[in-house]
Amino acid sequence: MAVSCAKIEQGNGRIEDRRICYDVIQDRSAVTKAAGVYPTGESFASYAWYLPDGMDWNSYRDYAELYIDKAEISYNSSRNSWYDQTRTYYWPNTGSLTFFSISPASVAESAELTKDDGFSISSWDVAANQDKDIMVADIQTDKNANETVGSFTGVPTIFRHKLAMIEGFTFNTFKDYAPGKSGSSYKDDDKRFFIKSIKVNNLKQEGQFVSGNAPSSTSIGKWQVSGTSAETDYTWYSGSEGVEVVYNSSVSESIPANNLEGKASILVLPQTFTNPDDAYLEYEPNIEITYETWEYTNDSGVYNSYETTARASLYSILASVGNRLDMNKKITFNITINLNSNLIIWAPDQNDWTDDDFNISI
Repeated sequence: MAVSCAKIEQGNGRIEDRRICYDVIQDRSAVTKAAGVYPTGESFASYAWYLPDGMDWNSYRDYAELYIDKAEISYNSSRNSWYDQTRTYYWPNTGSLTFFSISPASVAESAELTKDDGFSISSWDVAANQDKDIMVADIQTDKNANETVGSFTGVPTIFRHKLAMIEGFTFNTFKDYAPGKSGSSYKDDDKRFFIKSIKVNNLKQEGQFVSGNAPSSTSIGKWQVSGTSAETDYTWYSGSEGVEVVYNSSVSESIPANNLEGKASILVLPQTFTNPDDAYLEYEPNIEITYETWEYTNDSGVYNSYETTARASLYSILASVGNRLDMNKKITFNITINLNSNLIIWAPDQNDWTDDDFNISI
C-alpha cells in the first residue's frame, strides 16, 4: 500500500487549547488506586509519532512520522503543568499522535526509539547509575487533544519502573533467647545477637533493555544481562557495635542502609539467578550476614562472644518468587535467627514497586 508523505499542520486554536501538555495526576482515584505523583524536580523525555486521519498506530505505524523528538518535559510551578520549557508543541489540525516517554530525561541520551522496538538501551551499567531510576511510560496511542484526567488536563502518562530495587532488611529471632525472659536477669544459655554487617555480593549490573513497541502494564519490556558484566558488591550496613536483634512476635527489626554513599536502597538489574555449586557460593550472587552472639554462662552476666557469618545464594533466597528479581519490583529480605535448627531463615518479600505501594503517573 502506497501512502504519500503528509503535510502536518499545527493547530490554529488558542494556545491554551492546543498546546500539548503532560499534567501531573494528583487525584489518584482518577487513574488507579495505587498511582503516585511524578517528582516535580525531575524531567523526562517525550516523543510523538504522527499519523493522518484514517490511520491508527496498531495498523499503520510503519507510515508514522516523528512529530516530537526527545522533548524534555519538566514542571512549571506557575502553571502547575508539565511541558517542554524551551519549545512549544501544538496538536496538529488533523490526524493523531502516539506518545512514548522515558525517564529521567538524561537516560534518553543512551536510548534509541524505533517504531518496531520502542526504546532500546544497548548498554546500561546500573552500578554506575544508582541515581537513575529508569522508567518507561505506557504507550498513548492515536491522541488528537489533551485529555482531562482527574482535575488536570494533558496527555495521560503512566510511568513504570524498569529496574528492581532492594529496599530493606529486617531481622528477628525464632523465639526469645534474650536474658530476663525467665524472671531472673541471666541464666545459662541466654543469648543476645548483634548484626555487624549486611552485604549483597556479586551482582551483575550491566545489560541491554528493549521496551517493545507498545509498553504497558502487561508488556513491560525485557532486560538481558551482559555476558561481560562485572560483578558488583554492596555493603548495606556495617557497624563495630552492631544493631541488636530483639525478639518481637509481631514486628521485625529493620536495619537501614548506612554504607551506600548516602543512598537508602540499591537499584538492581532485573535478572534470573542460576543454581550455584555450594563450593563456589561465595563467588555467586549472594547475601552475607555477619552477626555477633553473646552467650551467657551463668546468672552473673558473664558471657562469651563469637561472630558468625551466614551466606545464602540469591537463587535459593528467591526460590519462592521464581529465583529472580523482576522489573517494577521492590524487595525486602526478612531474616530470622533460629538456633533450634542452627540456621538463619531467609524470606524475601517482593512487591510491586509503588510510591504508596505502584506506578508513578503524570
